[in-house]
Amino acid sequence: MNAYSDALSLIGRIFLSVIFLVSGFGKIGGFEGLVGAIASKGFPMPQAFAAATIVIELGVALMLVVGWKARWAAFLIAAFTAIVTFFFHNFWGYPADQKFMQ
Repeated sequence: MNAYSDALSLIGRIFLSVIFLVSGFGKIGGFEGLVGAIASKGFPMPQAFAAATIVIELGVALMLVVGWKARWAAFLIAAFTAIVTFFFHNFWGYPADQKFMQ
């Protein structure tokens, strides 16, 4: 049962990590757009926030994949997602036809 549980845990960590790996690598290619989005929200030093966002998404995703400090990584990605959702994906403030994308 333990080997089965370990395998399922690995699969779950990989699936969760893929979301943030794809997002993080996508942000590298669209760095200027990310900086613009951050600046449009009035944050200071948008380049630094953009770089930190990429580092967090890729770093925490890799931590999850390899299983190093996986519980801390899961906590960090949950906190990061909650903060980013509040500032950048506040679906409650969009018109009904745009809520799905948020």
